[in-house]
Amino acid sequence: QRVVESPVAAWRQGLQNAAVPEIIEYLDSCGVAYGTAFPLWHYDQTEAVTGILCVLTDKPGFSKDEQQLLSLISSQVALAIHNAQLFQAEQQGRREMEALYQAGLAITSAQTNHDVLRAIIQQIVELVGVEGCGIYRWDEDSDRLVTELFLDKRAENWTARVPHGTAYSLSKRP
Repeated sequence: QRVVESPVAAWRQGLQNAAVPEIIEYLDSCGVAYGTAFPLWHYDQTEAVTGILCVLTDKPGFSKDEQQLLSLISSQVALAIHNAQLFQAEQQGRREMEALYQAGLAITSAQTNHDVLRAIIQQIVELVGVEGCGIYRWDEDSDRLVTELFLDKRAENWTARVPHGTAYSLSKRP
């Protein structure tokens, strides 16, 4: 594990390049002189650095014991971040599977094409986390997109924002 220690001026320059003035203000208010970076390694197939644990001090250098302790802490932080990412991915996968299941139920119980389109749009909005969704078809005769259904969900109410059959040319697509 590579530990990098540098004067706070180098940190300030990096933070200016990253456009984070609030952290620069914090550094200035603390009166620190040195910063030490401990990489947050995630040891899997890639052994990638997932972040950096930054420790700020008013004196240069850490003892060997302090470095070992901070390295151990950075390893635990990296593991916690990785576990949180795995948990989020698992939860997202569960939400997607539930949405697909619900969409399948809604589609198979739909009575009309309009009901099928409505079920699909509602599942897309819930799954993706957007406010609205539309389904259009291409009308070759008029060379335009024609609205089949466009729903907007705000305050738990589903509203058809664009009337069925509204046509758009490609140059004026919404």
